[in-house]
Amino acid sequence: MKTVKTYKGHDVPEDAQRYHDGDGIQREGFWKEDENGYSHFYGLGDHATDHKWVITLSTMVGEKLPEEKPYTPEVGDMCKITAKTGNPREAFFVGVDENDKPVFSLGLEVYWALDDTWEITKAKTECEVVVEWAESQRYDKDDDLLGLLTRLYDLGALKLPEDKQ
Repeated sequence: MKTVKTYKGHDVPEDAQRYHDGDGIQREGFWKEDENGYSHFYGLGDHATDHKWVITLSTMVGEKLPEEKPYTPEVGDMCKITAKTGNPREAFFVGVDENDKPVFSLGLEVYWALDDTWEITKAKTECEVVVEWAESQRYDKDDDLLGLLTRLYDLGALKLPEDKQ
């Protein structure tokens, strides 16, 4: 089961199963139970043990985290389809077959009905790829915008519009 990545405005730590919003007795945080039945707490405050998993004698409390909803493409969406063995491909979603299995166009009128062993995610737009690349060019998270833009311009990643030159 994969749970959501964010919940009530908080990044969900890996393996979290429950969220408790704090009630005066128990602090706000996430809970998980390990394979031996021990409870672990991940606090969200400024306590010395917060922001890391800590084993506790307390019983897990709070609401169960919802499962992450799988991506459901719309007809015409460019998707990244990946077999469980790897080898991702980009393809257009064209609909579902008579067995409700997704069908994708891999180009040149080739259609492929996938089974449940494939992962389907939304393909990144060119803008998202460029933004990720630009972020990777920052020296650190406190890098100023002007410094980043200057380096991007020097690398040829930024160009002035023709009417502004």
